[in-house]
Amino acid sequence: MKRVFHKLLAFCFILVLSLGWVQPVYGQASQVQLTLFDEIGQPITSLTDGDNVSLKIELADPFAGEFQVDFLLSGLDTPIADCHIPAIGGSCESAPFSALGWYWNSDGTPSPQRTISARLDGQQVAGSLNVTVTPRPVVMVHGFNADYHSWDNYLGPQGYLATLGLQGYAVGDGQVAGVMNTGNLSDPTARTNTIAENAEILSEYIDSVQKVPGAHKADLVVQDGSTLRVMIWNGVNLNFESRNESLQLDSSDPGSW
Repeated sequence: MKRVFHKLLAFCFILVLSLGWVQPVYGQASQVQLTLFDEIGQPITSLTDGDNVSLKIELADPFAGEFQVDFLLSGLDTPIADCHIPAIGGSCESAPFSALGWYWNSDGTPSPQRTISARLDGQQVAGSLNVTVTPRPVVMVHGFNADYHSWDNYLGPQGYLATLGLQGYAVGDGQVAGVMNTGNLSDPTARTNTIAENAEILSEYIDSVQKVPGAHKADLVVQDGSTLRVMIWNGVNLNFESRNESLQLDSSDPGSW
């Protein structure tokens, strides 16, 4: 009987110690440090929509315990990334992911400031990170028998894109190198570039635009869908997937997709 009593007493003692250990874990873990990294591992507090990033969380106590971490972005309901904190260590870093869409709210309004927070095992914790987000650049492509002047109403400080807070580029406008030659009705017999030549110029123009703001993605707007369609039909690889442009077509043009 005495042995049973001693075992029961020992069990209660261990239980009390366990409860005493668990309670402060959440108190200590509630103060966290969040860090956002760019694709080369440098800490950042500003980015361009679509940049490749990763997130790290650090607990005040490296022995606080094991946790599943969900990273949250203000304005979104679902986590943007996650990672797992081991029992010993007190930190973890997410896999790289794209910050695509961070500049825009679901209703289409801009959101130049975002707040990142975290949950540990489903519990919101104190500590957040404010991030400044700029929009992706917009690259506009003219069609056959045209040039960059097709987009004059969209360009410049008084252009339509500027009213939305967006930076616009039209292939051939001189903001970066690259001029496509798709023909001119005023001189219909003059030589034009081949499809492959124009595709190469377009590709290089987009690359140059992306280097200006340091963006990894650009919005591509095509005036005449047939221009791009012919390039693709003729086997020209514009490498959209690896360079991560998003494609939009001007539906006001009957030749658009």
